[in-house]
Amino acid sequence: MSYSKNYTFNMNSDITITVHFFPETDWETRLHVERLTDKDDYSYDNGRYSVIIGVSEQDYTNAAPPVPPKYPCDMIIFDELLNEMKKDIRKNSHHEYKWDIAVDPHGNIETPLFPKSSVMTWNPLNFSPEGKYILKSNMDETPEIVVPDMRLIHEYTVTGKSHMLFSIIWKKFKTFEFHLQKGWNLISLPIIPENTDLTKLFPDYEAAFGYKNGAYYQVTNIIPGTGYWLKISAQNMYSISGQPYPSYTIDLSGGWHLIGCAFDEMKPEADSSISVIYRYVNGGYVQAFTLLPGFGYWIKIDE
Repeated sequence: MSYSKNYTFNMNSDITITVHFFPETDWETRLHVERLTDKDDYSYDNGRYSVIIGVSEQDYTNAAPPVPPKYPCDMIIFDELLNEMKKDIRKNSHHEYKWDIAVDPHGNIETPLFPKSSVMTWNPLNFSPEGKYILKSNMDETPEIVVPDMRLIHEYTVTGKSHMLFSIIWKKFKTFEFHLQKGWNLISLPIIPENTDLTKLFPDYEAAFGYKNGAYYQVTNIIPGTGYWLKISAQNMYSISGQPYPSYTIDLSGGWHLIGCAFDEMKPEADSSISVIYRYVNGGYVQAFTLLPGFGYWIKIDE
């Protein structure tokens, strides 16, 4: 969707100027592509060699110009309808974004029999300081991460005979603080960390257990949406970063289960099959009617 406000100024009887005002972006960055060659006679005056991505309070796009008759390389953004764009600004209202980009490293100046290489460049300082930027290649059935962190480098070489497909993924990270008591704590992950190993999340933990099918089992990794018993040696605070875990639905069989909360508090939907929900506080259980992030909960489903 394009976003603009149109104001018309009538200068005289036969001149009309239309001005488009776009909201200021929260961040934006330009990606540029050039042929990797010893030649210096390629012209980049006319062509599609740069695209702009970013986020703002409103989303808007600029269409890509037509392909010129001759070009050493090419780059465009495209959407699910295959509309070609040179600028794609998204509304800043999600935790993850994906821009699909097509890069032709070969162009049409030379014979298409042999692959050619072009270099895609960007300025890492123009990205948002929040989260992580990943560059994926979509040429195979299973996308491959070719740049795990676009903040650490500023270029990537593309080689091929025609357009190659890529995705730029921005994952916004949040930090959650766990304030845990000495001994046993009933917890859950409200975020999706890059590493779910308990030694990375809670380095000094002593033991951890999940509960399934009426029995406890020992765990060394934990996942969001599930409750776990975690034992630590002393009262401590732990900061964990990752993507916020969204609200979810789950099918549960009759009996007791350990569940977790999303990044935002959750209120279970009215369901006659829910017998009771408990939270563990200071060595005892308290009935819960709202789920709070960071805590694990016992829930009993009627048989």
